[in-house]
Amino acid sequence: MFLVDIRIKSNQLSDDEKNTLMKKHQEWFKNYVVKGTFLMVGPSKTYQDAGIILVGLSDRKYLDKILSEDPFYPDKAEYHINEFTPMKILDSITDYEGK
Repeated sequence: MFLVDIRIKSNQLSDDEKNTLMKKHQEWFKNYVVKGTFLMVGPSKTYQDAGIILVGLSDRKYLDKILSEDPFYPDKAEYHINEFTPMKILDSITDYEGK
């Protein structure tokens, strides 16, 4: 499983370019949510123009392929990837949606 922290390099983009890429970015991650590959997706409350994705994969090469499809990839965002093994999962995890 992976935790991906994506930080958009907004200072390198015009507002129009950022808005256009953001719409495509949202379509990109929605596609992988529907497929069940991205388990959780949400904007960062800590960093501006950033988001977090919890990815239900064990194959790093496949994750790299998916990330390469992001409209901000490769040089309009930074991708911080943390691989981990979940040991405990809260039964009521869905209670946190939208919070």
